[in-house]
Amino acid sequence: LGLTPGARGQTTIAPDATGAAGKASAAPPVNAPSTQPAVMRLKRYVVKDTDGFQGMVFLSGIMPIDWTVKGGVLWKAGVRGLVRMRWGDAKDVNGFDIYPSQHFRAEGNGPGSGRFQPGQVVGAFEIQPFPSDQWDVINRFIVQRYRSDLANATVVKQEKAQAVAKQVYEQLIQTYPAPRYAGEVWAGTETFQYDLNGQTVQEMVSLIVKAVADRRFGGGYWAIDQASSRRAANGDFDRLKPISAVVFRSIQQNPAWQQRFDQMVQQNQQQQAIAQQRTFNNIENRISAQTQANDAQHAAYWGHVADLNRQSENEADVQREVSPWQTGDGSTYKLPTAYGYAWSGADGTIIKNNDPQY
Repeated sequence: LGLTPGARGQTTIAPDATGAAGKASAAPPVNAPSTQPAVMRLKRYVVKDTDGFQGMVFLSGIMPIDWTVKGGVLWKAGVRGLVRMRWGDAKDVNGFDIYPSQHFRAEGNGPGSGRFQPGQVVGAFEIQPFPSDQWDVINRFIVQRYRSDLANATVVKQEKAQAVAKQVYEQLIQTYPAPRYAGEVWAGTETFQYDLNGQTVQEMVSLIVKAVADRRFGGGYWAIDQASSRRAANGDFDRLKPISAVVFRSIQQNPAWQQRFDQMVQQNQQQQAIAQQRTFNNIENRISAQTQANDAQHAAYWGHVADLNRQSENEADVQREVSPWQTGDGSTYKLPTAYGYAWSGADGTIIKNNDPQY
């Protein structure tokens, strides 16, 4: 999820004297900031996986008693689990969103490139060209895919997160070092303003974009990470801080779901490895069969050429009135056909006559 769960017991819910659940066991600090409410009523919630491991609990947490949570795991063919969730107040004016961490492959000019079109999914990577910057990614992959309601909103601010980008970049180049690879990281927050239910709201969309280009073959890989947004009436984001602390620090993912998901990924990888080996073997068999066929064809061709050469040579021997004679050591000589016998001496002399007793 890209979230950091809080320690167990950090938020304690206990029944009150009447047995009704939901009363906090500890009072808020006396010197609490002005944005922190004096009393915060909370409730537990559970999110189930309705499309993949149907009915299995995905995660659980705590949120304000009048808030709702929507979304969960998005299952897309060929892509590993994507998480899309929203927490919102009773009027769905104030709230938080998290968007899927997505992985992409940019086509290059190396082996196997150029066979796929943008939008296709290959090996858990969606085929997409490199983006130009973080604002391009927010527009094309957050707004257009998940938040079409922001398409006509006014962009009031764009803030680059240079320190975050630098830190992620230092980690990235450890895995993909130069000169083979060229890495780049963008991070930032884009603030939108629009009207919602008769109120002016602002929404801050934040993300990190990591890109790795392959200098050898062109193309490469890039990813969207930690994509989220928060919305507040009149841009009063300070009011959301205590709620954000409770919501995100209380999130606990079901380890049984994660274990089952990891097993599925492992099985898919094994199946892919088997399929790749099968494909490799089929290619090798086709190459071997073609090689054997080519060898047989070449052998037949050169055999035919040899026959033609022998026929041509025999014809030439007839015309020249010579024929091949072989000595005891295996040497062959072309000698006149006018004599029936040939004799060779130790000094290399060859004598031909018709006397078998010579």
